This record gives sequence, structure tokens and C-alpha cells, in this order.
Amino acid sequence: MLKNGSTVQRTSKSKAFPRLKIGINPIEPFCYMGSDGKLIGIDIDLAREACKRIGVTPVFVDVAWDQRDDYLANGKIDCVWSAFAINGRKDSYRWTTAYLDTPLAMIVNDGNPSRSISDFHGPSGVAVRSNSVAESFLLDGGFAKLSGNTDAVKVNSYGTTDMAETSFAKGLSDALVTYKLALDRFISDQSELATYRYINDDLTMLNLGVAFPKGSTSPYIEKLDTVIQEMKDDGTIDATVKKYEASATKGADDAQ
Repeated sequence: MLKNGSTVQRTSKSKAFPRLKIGINPIEPFCYMGSDGKLIGIDIDLAREACKRIGVTPVFVDVAWDQRDDYLANGKIDCVWSAFAINGRKDSYRWTTAYLDTPLAMIVNDGNPSRSISDFHGPSGVAVRSNSVAESFLLDGGFAKLSGNTDAVKVNSYGTTDMAETSFAKGLSDALVTYKLALDRFISDQSELATYRYINDDLTMLNLGVAFPKGSTSPYIEKLDTVIQEMKDDGTIDATVKKYEASATKGADDAQ
């Protein structure tokens, strides 16, 4: 388990190159510990490759999600690269170009009668991670606008993604909202315990980027912009996403 403020990925070569301190927070399949105890995930692999291309050593620092701005302000981290959506935060940070677009989606237990956003049945509420784009989407009326229902949906916010998933799995919440890639992984991991399915509408499309402090003059922002585009063009980003979604695809497809 990652510990807030802890760093990983120090190597014997780290002194030979400048270091880029990257704030992360666990959320599969973007950032998590593998069975061998090593840090892996879509964002981890992409960050390592991007840093290699610009000639810096990535140092991953685990931060509590609600403290990310404090870590940026006091220099404990240089940037946040951890399934961080630009949506709704464009003016709060200095962003790189988006490296990945992914839907925000919702799943329910197979026994739930809901099939679409407009007929969503959820008296026990929707589980989300606090300080997340999913929470903002629900609290700011995005769901109500899509559903055509002016009644406010109950939002159950939790400090971590794991806590939100546990609430949903235990039936304390009627739905779980997060990145579709994360939901695919959750469905796959839970396939032997329960059956979940997607509400038949994606809520919105999210644009993931790397966030530096607002007003940052870091020379790495433009360099990352360049290599992110290179990684899009040469297929590195697509290949990395497919690497991590492959194991979840069957479980997710079976549950739909």
C-alpha cells in the first residue's frame, strides 16, 4: 500500500539526471501496486516513458487527493500525473496537452432496474471519490441535466477510490461513478463475487493531463507537450492503455 508522502522509483541513475517529482494517488488501472510490490499502471508507464524521452528521472510521491494543491504549493511535488482530469480545472493549474480522453461512466448491480440515466433508481445514492471530477459532475448538476430529472441525486463521497468501491460492493450505494477504464477493472476484479453492468450512457468525456502549479515556469511543461504528442503519434499511449485494459475487457463485456 502506498503511504502519503512516500516516494518510489529511485534508481542508481537518479543522481545523473534532474528529478521530476510526480504526485500520484492509487486508482486502478492508472496507478497501483502490482502483485510484486512494484508501482505500475497506465499513468506510471506513460510518465516513465515521457521522462526518459525528456531526460529526467521520475520520482513518484503518493499524496492524499485532497492535499495535492498543498504539495504543489510547497514544492513537495512538481506536478500531478494521476488520472487527473482537466475538465472543470482548466484555470486552476498550468496543464500539459491532454494525453488521454476517457469517459466518465456509471455502473449498478445487475439487480438494479435502471437501464439509462433518465430512469436511474438510486435511493441509497452514488459512490464517488471525494475531490474528484465524478463528485463535481454530480454535485454541479451534470447528472440532473442529462437525466432531465431536477431531483438531486444523493452523492456518497469517500476519501479514496477503494472506499467508494467498497461502499458500492457492500450495497451501501446504488451506483459507482468514475473513469470507465477504472470501472472495467473493478467489474473484472469482482466478477466471481457479483455481476455489475453499465448504465447505457456515458456521462461525459474527460481529458486527462499533467498539472503543474498555476503560473509555473517549469521548462518541462513544453517538453512534455512535445513528447506526449510523439507518444500519441507513435502509438505508445494506445499500446499502454490496451496493455492494462486487456485483462479487464472480458469481465466488463460479460457484465453489460
